[in-house]
Amino acid sequence: AEPVAAATTIPDAETPPAPAAPPEPVEPNLDTPVMVENGTATELLAGLTAQFLFDSGFTAVWAGDSEEPSPATVIYDSSGNPSTAEHLADLLGLETSAIIQREGNGDIVVVIGDDFPQTPEPASTPEP
Repeated sequence: AEPVAAATTIPDAETPPAPAAPPEPVEPNLDTPVMVENGTATELLAGLTAQFLFDSGFTAVWAGDSEEPSPATVIYDSSGNPSTAEHLADLLGLETSAIIQREGNGDIVVVIGDDFPQTPEPASTPEP
C-alpha cells in the first residue's frame, strides 16, 4: 500500500482585536451624599464649605467637626463614580491626589485640613 499524503492547511492569520473604544465620560453625580468635616481650628469652616457645595449643585450635603485635627485635606470617595470626587476636588481648589478611593456606602467624606486652600465663596447666582 502506498502512503497517503495528508493535506495540511495553513491556518488563517488571526485577526487582531479591534481597539477598545475609550470609556464614555461619566458625569458627576450631584445627588451623591457628601459629609464635610472640619479638621481645623477655624470655626464654621465645614458649614461654609457645605453651603458652598450645596450652592454649587450638590443636593445632599452635611457638615460637622472631625474627631481629630487634620493637617491635610482629604476626600474619601466610596461613591463608585470617580468623576464626582474629581468635580468636588476641582470646586474646592484641591488636587486629585487628595482623593482616596475606599469601600463604603456610596458617599463622599471631605475632611478639611490645615492646608485647605481657601474659605469657599458662595456660588454666584446669575442676574435675571
